[in-house]
Amino acid sequence: MQEWNWHNHFLFVDATADTCLATRPLREFAPAEREDLSGSSIRGVRFKQNQEEETLTGNKDERDSILINEVQLLLAEKRTSLAVMRTGIAVLALPLSIMSVLIATSKYYNILNVLMFFVPLAVLNLAMLILGIYLIIRSIIRMHHYDSLIHEIKLKHSVIGHFME
Repeated sequence: MQEWNWHNHFLFVDATADTCLATRPLREFAPAEREDLSGSSIRGVRFKQNQEEETLTGNKDERDSILINEVQLLLAEKRTSLAVMRTGIAVLALPLSIMSVLIATSKYYNILNVLMFFVPLAVLNLAMLILGIYLIIRSIIRMHHYDSLIHEIKLKHSVIGHFME
């Protein structure tokens, strides 16, 4: 899966409602679509590599609302990472609970008699344990990444800095 970045992406913002509508890579736009944006209430921003914006149409208020929408989008991505972490914790808890039940009931069976069931179960539990740890670590890394992007935006644009700690 390719990492999503802000480079060469276009952010649709409804200027009348101050809401983010969608993001699309610039390579997906036809030249006619780019021209249609200039006459409507939808304004666009192309994000460059150094996080500066290049507005197609608009004024300072629209740029400020676009910056706020950009931070909201990053916070939504951070919430998604938190959901992935919650899933990882749930996946991690399942093998632990299965093993605790097997240990608690171990006096009722002999491990050598049920070895054909125990080995695949142990392999499945190990795979789920590894998947849970991977999801948790990946979500922590992504959350730190989103925090650093928000911090950069906050430092670069004083409008956002007033609203955030």
